[in-house]
Amino acid sequence: MSNIHKALTIAGSDSGGGAGIQADLKTFQMQGVFGTSVITAVTAQNTLGVFDIHPIPLKTIQAQLEAVKMTFRLQVPKLVCLVQQILSNALLISLKKSSIRHIGSRSLS
Repeated sequence: MSNIHKALTIAGSDSGGGAGIQADLKTFQMQGVFGTSVITAVTAQNTLGVFDIHPIPLKTIQAQLEAVKMTFRLQVPKLVCLVQQILSNALLISLKKSSIRHIGSRSLS
């Protein structure tokens, strides 16, 4: 698996399957990229709308990220659905400590 690019999506889970973690992992696979994930929220949604959002506790989000970073050398993160400012800051700090150097066109250095 060392030849395969590995990406991380940090997003919410979409029960309808058309967005969030589910859509990102499908897209990664279609591009030949091994996808990993950190779930920030669980939603109840479908094509008609979003009916409920349950944010995942920060401690659990951080544990997911650390577990993924421990095993995989990630090249690309994709961040969406950062439901709280404190969550955004905590993830940015953790990503800065990793081997990931860019988020989109923004350098983490």
